[in-house]
Amino acid sequence: MTITILQIDNPHADYVFMDSDFAINHGFNILHYKEVYTYHKDNNIWLDDQDTLNEVFEMFNISRPEDYHGRSVSVSDIIMIDNRMYYVEPTGFIRVIN
Repeated sequence: MTITILQIDNPHADYVFMDSDFAINHGFNILHYKEVYTYHKDNNIWLDDQDTLNEVFEMFNISRPEDYHGRSVSVSDIIMIDNRMYYVEPTGFIRVIN
């Protein structure tokens, strides 16, 4: 399992820290994002994507890995689990169809 965190890297993106509805209405584009961290999980101890997303969110807000240099995972970030992308909402996550 590969986990990747993407954060907006475009100073003209008007939807940083905004929910997905706002982002869609204000020019959401995956090309505005850059990969800030990737790691591999050899054994999948999580039951499903929702559990994985919650774990990643907690890890990158409370106990970040020492080699992580991005900001805390926040609304408008994207968490990828293998090739599945999820937009971080104010409460929860929504799948990005790619």
